[in-house]
Amino acid sequence: MAHDLAATRRARKGLRPGVNTADTRASAGDGGAPDGPGHAPVIGDRVVADVRHEIGNYFHKLYYWADFLTESRSGRAGDVTATQMLEDTVRGLEDLLRATLEYVRPIAATPIRMTAREVVDGVLRQLAGAFDGRLGHVGDGVPLGERVVLVDPGRLSQLLATIVRRLDVATDPAHGMHVSVGIDPHASGEAIVIRIVGVPVGGARSTVAEVEWATAENVARVLGGDLTAHEGDEIRIALAFPLRA
Repeated sequence: MAHDLAATRRARKGLRPGVNTADTRASAGDGGAPDGPGHAPVIGDRVVADVRHEIGNYFHKLYYWADFLTESRSGRAGDVTATQMLEDTVRGLEDLLRATLEYVRPIAATPIRMTAREVVDGVLRQLAGAFDGRLGHVGDGVPLGERVVLVDPGRLSQLLATIVRRLDVATDPAHGMHVSVGIDPHASGEAIVIRIVGVPVGGARSTVAEVEWATAENVARVLGGDLTAHEGDEIRIALAFPLRA
């Protein structure tokens, strides 16, 4: 049978799909974010465990459908359906591996000094373009003056793209979103904080989406800032960068 053959092939290759265990790595400082640019992000054991489990599931499907195509005698229609499912599985595996490699590789960033006003205006423009007509309220009356932040524009664009993808999936398109800008206390003094609030639609996110979000959190930390998300009756996302003199 296909299941027996798949199990034999997995055993021969040393694969055990579905085991949700992570490598036992030391993760000192896992609970705190670095307070400035240049700190290496911590790779969380939970994320590694989720990825290992998900990759095991994908390989299980690959072996099953490969064996099915080899042994199937159900005719052309069945072969076509199985082939399509196999292609979908391979595509999902490719997306997961891409996100995982992005997560584990060192994050290179070249921060430059920009005025806080430039950064805020750029973020608001990108959000407005992504959610045309859904930004019901934008609160931005913070006097920023000539204060500056250290930001890598390319990495900032990556952060915003990840935020947009999460909000696009996690919020109800029938409701607007609210964006506000403020100044909060920070370990280094003060930080400019951009908050987005929306109405959630519920449902679980994919492992790929969770890994992409973990990568974005690490990018924010490398730049000395923070990216957080909280979900309940509302989904609240906050992106913060320390203000410099």
